[in-house]
Amino acid sequence: MSNLSILLPFALPESGLPLSAAVQATLEQGRWSSPTPATGVEELLFQLFGVPFRPGRLPAAPLAYWGTSGEYTPHWCLRVDPVHLHARRHELVMVREPDLGLEPGEAAELTALLEHEYAGLGWRVVAPEPQSWFLFPTATPDIDTTPPGRIGEGNIDPHLPAGPEALEWRQRLNEIQMLFHDVAVNTRREDAGKLPVNSVWFWGGGRMPAAVPRSWDQVFTDDALATGLAKLTGTPLSAEPPQTGEMMELLKTQDRKLLILLSHESDDPWRQALADLIDQGADRVRLIRPDGATLVPRTTRRRWWQRFAARNGEW
Repeated sequence: MSNLSILLPFALPESGLPLSAAVQATLEQGRWSSPTPATGVEELLFQLFGVPFRPGRLPAAPLAYWGTSGEYTPHWCLRVDPVHLHARRHELVMVREPDLGLEPGEAAELTALLEHEYAGLGWRVVAPEPQSWFLFPTATPDIDTTPPGRIGEGNIDPHLPAGPEALEWRQRLNEIQMLFHDVAVNTRREDAGKLPVNSVWFWGGGRMPAAVPRSWDQVFTDDALATGLAKLTGTPLSAEPPQTGEMMELLKTQDRKLLILLSHESDDPWRQALADLIDQGADRVRLIRPDGATLVPRTTRRRWWQRFAARNGEW
């Protein structure tokens, strides 16, 4: 029985992370279970932590704010993440961080523009990190939103705000696109060969969910939403990946449930943790894709990809 789960931030076969050929082959050629229909990584995180939510009303914003800023908020808030929208054939798609490479000063300029534009509505826009913007409105919107993990690189049109106040919030998206057009910060970005931030994505609005019993004995993550969920459930948390020796000790303890979440920004230590666990964990490790599909690398498969690695000089 697996006692350590690893949530991967990417879909296969193109991970976006520079993994070794041996690990990539294991991920691509493994026998994955069927995915969960219409689920993004944000919703999957709520399911893994046992926190209930309504479709379209995923309260990710207050949890991610807690995880990013370290500040618990009792207020309703909404994520307004900076994005670049561009046309692809007959679709409109968006580019998000980390591909935008937004700097703190750039985020400060753009969020100040938003606050000034909507001062009459009492908007407060906070950016604890350049890629994570949060809106604290004076009135609670009645809208359904879609987490970006469900959209991926697809057409955004079917995922625009829905619900009783959808038209009003879609209009605000149009207004923000006009507001960001040709502003100084975007001119500088384009001059530097970067994509302009020409819109935002509304999602994850809500209030802090009620605390639930923890599902995990320990969580390793540097992801803001997962950090917030760990705090909500009182789960011991480490922002650093476990070292090889530590992982072996963790895997020996069969009655503990452990979760490692690799984020899109995961650096070499996190990728090494993934490689070591696939190498040494075998039947005690469960891999989880953002679509909910799972894979337990079997001992025989582990031996196969170790031979693959040796033959190709990977390790």
